[in-house]
Amino acid sequence: GTGIVTLVVGVPVMLLTGATSGLMSVASTQAVAQPLVQNNYLTAIQSAHSGEWVSAEMGYTGSDKGMLRARATAIGPWEKYRFAYNGNGNWGSYSFAAQAYVSTEITFSGTKNGMLRARHGVIQTSERFNIIYNTDGTYSLRSVANGKYVSVEFGYTGNNAKMLRARATSIGPWLVTKDELSARL
Repeated sequence: GTGIVTLVVGVPVMLLTGATSGLMSVASTQAVAQPLVQNNYLTAIQSAHSGEWVSAEMGYTGSDKGMLRARATAIGPWEKYRFAYNGNGNWGSYSFAAQAYVSTEITFSGTKNGMLRARHGVIQTSERFNIIYNTDGTYSLRSVANGKYVSVEFGYTGNNAKMLRARATSIGPWLVTKDELSARL
């Protein structure tokens, strides 16, 4: 769960929670990163709920290509990211597999509205996130594009199962990120 802190090859683990319907109250929602969130540092993202790593789906085509899903059991080429600070409390998340920044798809409708997808070469509004430090030592992601917190969709099935979406208005324990050394990645 999100309360466990471990060390990976001497690098402190950075816990990141996503959002659900009010599973956890947060006393501080500062859009600033604490010392464990480092600019341009290699990161892997892991679901606190399932323990699975977040992948950029490079085998998908069309508007689903680069969809982020919490589905991998190990860190591989599709599970490597870099958070880059770009001012005003905003961060971009770069997918090494897609060689692109993660976007919040605010123009999509229905169950894909707010989907996270690695698809853009530069950081614009849809590629900006606030990293929120929570009082329990975890972090949450909030999309600047729509002001909503990132969640893993555990109720979805098929190719959309465990899709990441910026769709919630409150924070809950859904994601964990672990900072990893480049040798491990």
